[in-house]
Amino acid sequence: MSEQPEFVRRWELPSFETIAVPEPPVDLAAEAAMARQRGFDQGRVEGRQQGLAEAREVMQRAQLLLDELARPYRNLDQVVSQELARTAMSIATQIVRRELSIDSSAVGGAVSEALATLSSIEGEVAIYLHPADLQQISELGSELLEGHAWKLEEDSDMLPGGCRVKTPISYVDASMERQIEMMMGTLLAACEESSGP
Repeated sequence: MSEQPEFVRRWELPSFETIAVPEPPVDLAAEAAMARQRGFDQGRVEGRQQGLAEAREVMQRAQLLLDELARPYRNLDQVVSQELARTAMSIATQIVRRELSIDSSAVGGAVSEALATLSSIEGEVAIYLHPADLQQISELGSELLEGHAWKLEEDSDMLPGGCRVKTPISYVDASMERQIEMMMGTLLAACEESSGP
């Protein structure tokens, strides 16, 4: 038995050493292509981010420019409304003046209302009127101010149809000028509210 058959081998204790596996050969062309693709992808991402940032900056500047260009037009609505209101009031003032120069009978009502707004009538009452209204009020004054001292004062700067009433403690301006001024203020305020910010 000295010889063993060929198909039989002797048993040996297996080795537990790590066997080094050889690395596959490096394909330099493929590695270069992959590196180029990674660089391209990274450059594209960075370029896109930079482009978006620049586009945002350009859009912000364009928006500021548009806002500056639009500002005069936003204010134009308010200016046009106010100018229309002033024109309308100017026309209305001319019409009122013409009508009052023809018929100033409204002065009686103006004097009555002015006297009614006085809380009390103490001392002498002075009523300032346009010269054309003096005769009409001299007749009405004795009725309205019965028992009170009163006098009529001529004021040629006033429009016919209105009056100013003054006592030692009170003053009422019922002149046409003041009434027109108040209407103008109301109209302009309404124009400003309607045009809004």
